[in-house]
Amino acid sequence: MLTQVLRIKTGPWLRSLWNSASIPLPVAMLLGAILLPLLGGASSSSVFETLSKGFGNNLGYFAIVILSAFFIAGWIAARGSASFGKFGVSLSPLLGAGMVCPDTAYASLAPIAGNHKKYIAIGCYSGFKLLMPAGPLIIGIGLGANTHDPRFLYLGLLLTVVTWITGSAWTYWTTRADFPAANRATGAATPQDSVAKVIMPLAAFFVLLISGYVMPKNQHPAIDFFTTPAGALIATSLLIALNSRPGEVQDLLSKAMRRTSSLLFTIGCASALGLALGKVLPKELLEHTLATSGSSTHILVGVFVLAAIFKTLNGSSLATFAAIPPVLTPLLASSGVDLMSITFAVCLGSFIAILPNDSYYWLVKSDAFPEYPTGRYMRLITAGSALQALAGLAALLLVSP
Repeated sequence: MLTQVLRIKTGPWLRSLWNSASIPLPVAMLLGAILLPLLGGASSSSVFETLSKGFGNNLGYFAIVILSAFFIAGWIAARGSASFGKFGVSLSPLLGAGMVCPDTAYASLAPIAGNHKKYIAIGCYSGFKLLMPAGPLIIGIGLGANTHDPRFLYLGLLLTVVTWITGSAWTYWTTRADFPAANRATGAATPQDSVAKVIMPLAAFFVLLISGYVMPKNQHPAIDFFTTPAGALIATSLLIALNSRPGEVQDLLSKAMRRTSSLLFTIGCASALGLALGKVLPKELLEHTLATSGSSTHILVGVFVLAAIFKTLNGSSLATFAAIPPVLTPLLASSGVDLMSITFAVCLGSFIAILPNDSYYWLVKSDAFPEYPTGRYMRLITAGSALQALAGLAALLLVSP
């Protein structure tokens, strides 16, 4: 009788709680980070320790990177992306990485692209996943990898080219009859100084970033700092602030801080969930599997699949970036696999898949493919992202030590 009463009383509440519309993704991850250890028999002090460590794990570094990136993105959007013309297609991977957000990069470049929007979407997504200071930096820091190694930049460029070409070829082949050449946007001519004004800060950013990889270390402390990925973003933000209109800096900072705060909460929840998963998963069995597999290929494919599963379930790339390293770090200690390769295996796994639980799905659908039926669009973008991921994984396995 008591069981029946509890079922009647709690059933509607549990169904409401389970409803994804009632629980935002960050809150769901936070609940998971609390409940999983408790169900596994952890003490309350252990649960709070996991939460504290999760929210403190590199969150200050993420705050610098993301706030600076959103400030830069807001400034570029305010300038008017029409000044890029068709050059925006080739610029899209760099903006995707520099803004640490494919949505913002796409929104900045797409208005003048005409039927090139689909290729800008591919470039922004590839750059965000595989170029510094986006995916490789966030994941590499979480794994404890040496992100100052120039190979991070070179391998990221290689994999970006591979995935960008794969995605573009797939999109062209599947949509070539839908966008006749006569429909292409011509775009009005814009003053050359407008192009230079927008590109100058981005050029300064990449000059500083590349200098940090090619220059000898132990220079002046200021030089060492501003040639790191985070330092280059700060320097670029300062350069933009000096070239902004009166009162514009405060407005841009306010908007960037609002976007950053919600994203940092998501990353903190994801990191805490990752730590909780690392404690409740059968670590001994996984460590034994990694140590005795005899092949780094097996480990890289396993990491790729793990990232793909997490990305498919939660839809957020940044949440995936934050949650996977705490799970992997204790398991990789004795594997001997290059952490740079592991980093890019996570990046590539997070390509799978662009589904309706990913904000990028809806942004590109409403802007680049508004007339596509849902089923056809999902097959196009989901299959395309899967092909990009698999092509990138094949390239990674070929070049990994």
